[in-house]
Amino acid sequence: RDARARTEARLLHQADLVIVASPELQNAKQGPGRAMLVLENGVEPLEYAAARNQQAEPADLAGIPRPRLGYSGLIGKRLDLDLLRATAEHRPDCSLVLIGKVDTRECEAELAALESLPNVHLLGEKPGSMVASYVVGFDVGLLPYAINLETRHISPIKMYEYWAAGVPVLSTAIPAAQRHDFAVHVADGHESFVEQLDALLLRDPDEESRRLIDIAAKNSWQARVDTVSAELRSMMGHR
Repeated sequence: RDARARTEARLLHQADLVIVASPELQNAKQGPGRAMLVLENGVEPLEYAAARNQQAEPADLAGIPRPRLGYSGLIGKRLDLDLLRATAEHRPDCSLVLIGKVDTRECEAELAALESLPNVHLLGEKPGSMVASYVVGFDVGLLPYAINLETRHISPIKMYEYWAAGVPVLSTAIPAAQRHDFAVHVADGHESFVEQLDALLLRDPDEESRRLIDIAAKNSWQARVDTVSAELRSMMGHR
């Protein structure tokens, strides 16, 4: 770990521009005179527009009853697995759908307890080209992260993907969600999480869906490329 830290420090010192995915990472990696650019993750809106217009759902999703509470990403100790279990138990009328690679390290018992519930569906890892087809089939997109050093610094790609799918987002109180609370429902604790979920499931999703799709369009990967290009042009112009 010490060797990695020294290598990182050397690279940061040598870089003309350091690009980080969150303000929290900017604070952690800042140095005297260091040029930094916060560039959060993004999404490909056209991919999700096509998925929203698809004629049929993937076969392993189509048979899962609605409402579907969905998560797409790495499934392991970075998630609050106790929260997910409590959520599935609180809403047995809902299906909890988890898509992604499963990492059982340091959380094997918690994952086993979660998977044993009848309304929990672990569908496994999907090709990147297929993810949008699943996410548009969620009724609520979850960011059920445990609060720790890693998750305090992340910019979750899935947040942007949920927006592009037009799916309302419910998150634990990670900084990325709090920073985007105009488009994310942020819960402070397990009780708040299930209360906000109950409220979300009672709402008409159409109006929020259109608003989230518009927000996603402003956070496209092309927009991120344009930001980097403008920063590099500015840097070159000052030399």
